[in-house]
Amino acid sequence: MRTSNAPKSLTPFQWENLQMQESVRIDGIPFFTRKAIGMELEYADPQKAIDNLIQRNDLIKSYSVPLSLRGTDGKKYETQVLHPIGCLMICMDSNQSKAYELKEKLAQFLYAHSFEEDTPLKDADMVKLTHLQQELMDKLTSEQDEDKQKMIYRRLIQVSLRLGDPVPPVENLYKKRKQIDLFNDQKGR
Repeated sequence: MRTSNAPKSLTPFQWENLQMQESVRIDGIPFFTRKAIGMELEYADPQKAIDNLIQRNDLIKSYSVPLSLRGTDGKKYETQVLHPIGCLMICMDSNQSKAYELKEKLAQFLYAHSFEEDTPLKDADMVKLTHLQQELMDKLTSEQDEDKQKMIYRRLIQVSLRLGDPVPPVENLYKKRKQIDLFNDQKGR
């Protein structure tokens, strides 16, 4: 995904009968805020309800992207936005009455947009992207700068989604980093 350090602004999203109050486009794909998904599912505390669902399902986390947003107060905020697939997975885990309706709308949206790629991946491209995916995971575990980590992780999400893979949960990648540091500390003694 093309990323920039400049904070993005939220905009409403509409496609046919699918509507979300807060979205941001990343490489042309609409990503939705947790609050917007929770509002659409009619939770009393929208963001907290979605946070709870995400906490219970690690696979949903792999479709979540860290993002800097500019609030209406002009301040910069760090948040997580979800790819439509992540939003669909939330609907699958939700017991809200509106979940079935939203799940159907998201499925129709994803189906309609699943054929937009000009050409399928060739074997050579698949191999290149797989190598790039591994390089990005390795870079992410060794990078110290938090802003660079976010950029690398966003790129990892883009590559993984293009390959049709879920994104490895960022927590697991950092665990690997901690293990490497612990090993190096012990080796240095």
